[in-house]
Amino acid sequence: MNKIINNHHIEATVLPPPTVQTLIEEANAANASRSRDKVDKSYQREWKKIIDFVTEKRSENILPPSPLYLTRDSVDLYFSTVVANLTVHPKLARRIRPSIVTH
Repeated sequence: MNKIINNHHIEATVLPPPTVQTLIEEANAANASRSRDKVDKSYQREWKKIIDFVTEKRSENILPPSPLYLTRDSVDLYFSTVVANLTVHPKLARRIRPSIVTH
């Protein structure tokens, strides 16, 4: 694309706009780096509880073996058996989801 500005011939290259996928990937990377910097002890404790729960249920053959801890089955089982029976303030219970997302 060429333009004439103040009697000067200017040649400019028009770059294609970033794709939506590229924008999403960049935002996810930025969010992940911010999240890692701000993880507090309560998030770390909750993550350890989830890991321990999944490990225990796998040893009891309730959950199938997997290299992943966060599977649809493990999260559903954790929320339906542990989180549903918590007797804590709702603000504390709401921290469980972000602790999973953060890790």
